[in-house]
Amino acid sequence: MGSPSIRLKIWHHFSRSFVLWPQFLKMSGHKTSILLFGLLFLGNILHSQSITYQGFISDENGHPLVFASVQVQSSTRGVFSDLDGNFSLSANPNDTLLISYVGYETKALVLGTNQQLSVQLQSAGLLLEEVIVRPEENPAWRIIRAAIARKDQHDPRQLEGYSYEAFHKTVLSVDSIQNPPRRQAKKAKEVTPRSLRRDSLRRLAQDKLEYRQDLFLNKMHVWVTETRSQHAFRAPNQHQENVIATQSSMPNDFTGGINPIDFQPFGFYQDLIRMEVTDQNYVNPLSKGTFRHYEFFLADTIVHAHDTTYIIQFWPQPKKSFVALKGLLFINTDGFAVENVIAEPADSTQTLQFVLQQQSKRVQGRWFPHQLNADIFLEMGAAGAYLAYGFRNRSVLQNVDLEPPPASQFNHYRKVVETREGAIADSLRLLPLNPREVNTYAYWDSLPELRPAYRMLKSYNGLIRVVSSGLWSGKTLDLVVPDLWRVNAVEGNRFGLGLKTNPRVSDYLSLYGYVAYGTRDRRWKYGMAAESILYRHRDLRLRFSYGNDLVEPGGVDYLTAVNNPWANWSARSLVLNRLDQQEFWRAEIIMRPKSSWQLNAYGSYNRRLLNYSYRYNEGSRQDDRAYELFRTGLGVRWSPKEQLVKMDQLEAILYPTFPIVDLNVEQLIFTPDNSLAHRISARLNHEQRWKYLGVSELVLHGGWLSKSVPYPFLFQAPGNNGNSITGNDVFNTAGPTEFANDYFAHLFLTHRFGPLLGRPKTVYFRPELRLIQQLGWGSLRQVQAHEGIELNDMRHLFIESGIGLDNIVRIPYFKALYLGLGGSLWYRWGAYHLPNTRDNFRFQITLNLSI
Repeated sequence: MGSPSIRLKIWHHFSRSFVLWPQFLKMSGHKTSILLFGLLFLGNILHSQSITYQGFISDENGHPLVFASVQVQSSTRGVFSDLDGNFSLSANPNDTLLISYVGYETKALVLGTNQQLSVQLQSAGLLLEEVIVRPEENPAWRIIRAAIARKDQHDPRQLEGYSYEAFHKTVLSVDSIQNPPRRQAKKAKEVTPRSLRRDSLRRLAQDKLEYRQDLFLNKMHVWVTETRSQHAFRAPNQHQENVIATQSSMPNDFTGGINPIDFQPFGFYQDLIRMEVTDQNYVNPLSKGTFRHYEFFLADTIVHAHDTTYIIQFWPQPKKSFVALKGLLFINTDGFAVENVIAEPADSTQTLQFVLQQQSKRVQGRWFPHQLNADIFLEMGAAGAYLAYGFRNRSVLQNVDLEPPPASQFNHYRKVVETREGAIADSLRLLPLNPREVNTYAYWDSLPELRPAYRMLKSYNGLIRVVSSGLWSGKTLDLVVPDLWRVNAVEGNRFGLGLKTNPRVSDYLSLYGYVAYGTRDRRWKYGMAAESILYRHRDLRLRFSYGNDLVEPGGVDYLTAVNNPWANWSARSLVLNRLDQQEFWRAEIIMRPKSSWQLNAYGSYNRRLLNYSYRYNEGSRQDDRAYELFRTGLGVRWSPKEQLVKMDQLEAILYPTFPIVDLNVEQLIFTPDNSLAHRISARLNHEQRWKYLGVSELVLHGGWLSKSVPYPFLFQAPGNNGNSITGNDVFNTAGPTEFANDYFAHLFLTHRFGPLLGRPKTVYFRPELRLIQQLGWGSLRQVQAHEGIELNDMRHLFIESGIGLDNIVRIPYFKALYLGLGGSLWYRWGAYHLPNTRDNFRFQITLNLSI
C-alpha cells in the first residue's frame, strides 16, 4: 500500500502535470505516446491503492438488511448487500460510503484503514405510504411497465433448457419463547422433609428447562440440513435434481434436504406466485392490470458504471380484496430485469408468515437466479405460552449452463433421494456453517439433557414417515399401514395385515401379501403380488397379482401417479352398500416412455360372485350371480406438468399440477359363451387459477360400452348421499348405487372465490364462497334385462347445484393454524327432482385448515 507520505508525493507530482497541459498538446506523437503511457502507469499506481472492504449491514436489532445499497459518494461505484447482509467493495481510504435502505435513515461512513466494517441503520420512523404524494404519472409506473413488457426475456421458464449446481441449507430455529405466567405463590406451609425434596425437584426441573431454552435460543438450532445437488431443465416441463450429498442433524430425516426452490417460483415473473406451504396464490405486482390493484413508490435510484438500479416499493391498494404481496423490487435498466426482490404476504394476520428473497446475476448474456431464500415463520402454543419458530432456507447456484440438457438425461422423477450416512464435505458447501449451526450437529448426540427430546424427535419423524409412505419399515419386511383397518357399509370394520419386502431384500424385486376379515360380512379376504423392476430409468415394471376380495360394481380404476398404499382410498367407500366378491389373476406391464406419460398394459382372469339378488336376462345366460370373464386392456395417463419426488420408499407429488388426462380401453370376454364387449372410459382433471377471482376446478368424465352387459360391468354413477364427508367428483344428492349406464358423461365444476368477499378485521371470521355445478347424463340400453335390482339411467340429465361458505368460524389451533368451520348446501333439480322437496336438499358441514 505504501505510507501516507509517499502517496502524498505521488499526488503532488500528478497535480503538477496539469500545469504542463498546454505543452503536452504541442509535443510530437512519439513524445506524446511516452507521456501518455507514463500517465496511464501512474493512474494504475494510484488505483492500486484501493482497499477491498468487507462489511455487514443490520438494523437496530442486529438483523441483517438484505439488498441494502452501498455507494461510494460522488462516483458510480456501488454494490448491494447480499442475502445475509454482507457486502464487499473496493474503495480508497478517506472515501465516503453512503449506505441506505428503504425505510431507514441513510448513513455516511468515512473509510479508514480498517477493512472489516459493521454498519447499523436506524429506522426512519415513518411508513412510506404515509408520506407519498402521488402525481398524475407515478415515476415508478414507467419502470414497472418496462419490466412487465420484458418479462419473457428474463423468465427462466422461457428458456429451451439449462443446468446448474446448487447448495441448499435449511435451518429451523427457536426465535423466541414465551413462558406461561407464573402462578401466585400459595401461603407458606409447614416445612417438612417431603416438601423440601419436592421443592428441590421443582428447582432442578426448572433449571433443566431454562438450560434447554438457553441452548435453543442462543447456542444451537432445532434442525440443520444441507444438500448439494445438480439441477437440469428441458422445455417444456422436464426437471431433474440429482442429490450428490445430504446431511441432517435430525434423526430419521428422510426429506433429503428441503430447498427454497420448492417453496417459491424460480424467478419472479409468473403472474401468480404459488406458495405451497400456505396453499395460496399471490398476485405478482409484475403482471397485467397491476396498477388497478397495487401501489408503487420509487424509493431509491442507484447509479452504477454501466446501468442503474431502481428500488421500488409495492403494496396492495386499500379496500382491494385479493391475495397480495408487499415488498421491494430492484429493477435494473439492463433489460429492465428483476435484479433483486423481497416479498412477503400483505395480510399480516396470517399465522404462517414468509419472506421471499431472490437475487439474480448476469450469466452468459442474460439474467439468471443466483441465490434464493425463503424464510417461514410461525408460532405454536396456548394459554399464554408459545414458541416462535423460523424456517430459514438458503439456495446458492453456481456453474450455470444455458444449453438444453439431452432428453435422455431425464426420467419421471424430479428428485430421487436415497438415505446417505456421514457428514457433507466442506468442499461441497457454498455457504459456511456458523458456530450455532455446528453446535446443532454436535449437541443432539452429545448432551444428555437433549436425549429425551432426541428420542421424541426420532419417534415423531418415524411416525411422519409411516403416515406419508403408508409403510412401517422393518429390517426386511414393511408393514402396510392401510391394510390394518378400514370401514365400509358392507364389511363394517375390516381388520387385516399386509406385509411387503423392502429394498434391503432386493432393489429390483418386491413381494406383497395381505389378509383381512370383515366384522359385518364375516368373510376372509386375501391377496398377493410380485413386482420386478426391469428398467428403472423408464419405470418399466412387470407385476403378477392374485386376490380374493370385494370390489365395487361398475367402478373404473385409473392409473395413479405414485406407488403409495393410500393412493386409492376414497371417502365414498364409507357408504358403499353393494360390493361384489371377486377372485382374479392378473399380469401387467407398467412403464413411463416419457416423464409425462404413464402406460399400463394388462390381462386378467376374473370370477365375480354377486352378494345380492340379481339376474341378467339377456341372451342364453342362465347363471344368476356368478360371472367369469377375461379382461385385457390398456391404461394411459398424461400429466405434462407433474413432478414426482422419491425419498427412500416414499413417492410423492411435489405439488398438484394440471391438466391430467386418463384413458382406459378394455376388452371383456365372457365365458362360457365367449361373448365380447369393449369398454372405454376417459377423465380430464383441470384447474385454472385466476389472479383476482379465485380458483376454478373442472372434472369431465365419460365412458362407453359397445353392448349391453351384466350390471357389475356397467358404469355406475358415483353417488355419495348419506355420507357426512364431502367427496371429490361425486353426486352428493344421488344414492351410491342409484344410477347405472352403458355410456355416460359427467361434469363437476367448482369455483372457489377465496377472499373476494373481503377480509374482516377479526381473524375468526373469514368467509370464502364456493359455487358448485354438477351434471350427469347417460343411457342404459336394456333396462328390462336387469332383474332383481332397480336401475335408473341419466338419459334426462341429472342436475345438482351447490353453494358452500367456508371459514364462517375459525378456531385457533396452538396459534399455528386455524380450524375453519363452514357448510355446503346441495340441491337436486331438473328431471330427477324427487317428489318430496326435502329429499332434494343435502347439507354437509365442512372442515378445513387455514393460516
